Amino acid sequence: MREFLFRCGFETPQMAVANQQHGWDDELSLAFFVRSETQLDALSWGCEVVNAFAGRLHAEAGVADYPSWKESQFAYWIEDDPSATYSPSELEKLPRILHMVMPDVSTW
Repeated sequence: MREFLFRCGFETPQMAVANQQHGWDDELSLAFFVRSETQLDALSWGCEVVNAFAGRLHAEAGVADYPSWKESQFAYWIEDDPSATYSPSELEKLPRILHMVMPDVSTW
């Protein structure tokens, strides 16, 4: 297995409201490592994890009509050169998950 750095954009419930009201496009980014056999597996599983993470954020905020993260079409990718974006100490702190094992996203 290899580790792939999955990165993506997402919005908090508060951002979703403000973006809608003002026509803004604010978002945050998220990064975590996915251990998988292939980059494609890491990419697809990363999307599932972020979909669960964003869904939880919105559900906890009482937002029932928020479309899924997938439907919202945020950018996502596997970082080709993690050390170009993050320092070694930052990389050490990023969550590490296994392909097909849903992490506890409540702590993210």
